Amino acid sequence: VSTYSQGGDWSGELVDVGRGTKDEDYAGRDVRGKVALAHGYASAVSRQAVLKRGAAFVVIYPSPSDRPAYPDLIRYNGLWPRAAELPRLRGGFQISTNQYNLLRERMARGPVRVHGRIDAAFVPGALTVVHAYLRGQAEPQREVLLTAHLDHPKWSANDNASGAGALVEL
Repeated sequence: VSTYSQGGDWSGELVDVGRGTKDEDYAGRDVRGKVALAHGYASAVSRQAVLKRGAAFVVIYPSPSDRPAYPDLIRYNGLWPRAAELPRLRGGFQISTNQYNLLRERMARGPVRVHGRIDAAFVPGALTVVHAYLRGQAEPQREVLLTAHLDHPKWSANDNASGAGALVEL
């Protein structure tokens, strides 16, 4: 599920729009009420397919140049909506290259319909931030701040799950 996907239940015929991030990707392709299948970043695809053209939702697969040695990789991706986009936001899903290849084979034989359901909601809440103070003996008035984050709009264990893990260990 793409980060910041809206909860909902959608179905539609798959339409492969290539990268799916620019107007020209949709030339001759109607995605209204359908599902845009693309390899661009989910937020840009969602803006083009869902918000601009009325697609039901998006399914994102890795671009052909994105780590071809790992065809089962499902990469991290997010919709990252602007506040004004939230009321019209839909959902997004990521699939692997192998899953995309299976869908592409089926689409070559005829229309393929998919169904997606996301049980999620945007609600007001609070974020608990753990903090601690360890006073030194030599200079207790001085502070050293160590910080890390677990959220980021790019995928990677080093950005920044490893930093948060290191702080836990510290």
